[in-house]
Amino acid sequence: CVILNNIAKNGSAIYFRNAGFPLPQDTSLFITNCSFSGNNLSSGTALYFSDNFAQASVKNSIFWGNFNEITAPFYPVTIHNSIIEGGYGGAMNVDPQFVVQPNFGSINDNLRLMPTSPAIDIGTNTFNSTTTDIENNARVSNAIIDLGAYEYCGTQMLCYRDADGDAYGSFETERVVCSTCPAGYVTNSLDCNDDPENGGLMAFPTNEEILGDGIDNTCNG
Repeated sequence: CVILNNIAKNGSAIYFRNAGFPLPQDTSLFITNCSFSGNNLSSGTALYFSDNFAQASVKNSIFWGNFNEITAPFYPVTIHNSIIEGGYGGAMNVDPQFVVQPNFGSINDNLRLMPTSPAIDIGTNTFNSTTTDIENNARVSNAIIDLGAYEYCGTQMLCYRDADGDAYGSFETERVVCSTCPAGYVTNSLDCNDDPENGGLMAFPTNEEILGDGIDNTCNG
């Protein structure tokens, strides 16, 4: 999971609190291979866990660049093999090196890992039961799982959604992949109309202009 750029008085990313009575025994908070960043608040922390009956744990995850990170006034959140700014619960206090560290309130962010990130290849494989990361790339690319929501896989490429199947993708729907584009995606972003129900099949750069159909057939404006 990725939780970023939220604003709240407290618990801007996650607010977990009981209402003064015991919750069911299986009501707990487990966070695994998640990235939290850019979450802002007037006071408190990104994760606020105020429950004296349940339990919470953070595994293979990254909390970095939030206003504050974790508060647990009753029972502490258990930390396993994670990076948390400030070192909460014995976590590693080291910059995870996101591709773009988000600023509070900014839409400019990229929580994928840089090639030199200390979060690469240091996770615990048994904590995670999924086979793909948040972008459907292989969850473990080099024998040991990475921390956070994105698995670093070396050379990456951009692919673009080709919803109308004309071999031209839309720049509005890019996706980072590790090897080849999945079905329905292409390596170019030259399409001016990718909507198959709104003339998309008749609009692509190498097409010929058809007079009177009301469609920009050649994507030349």
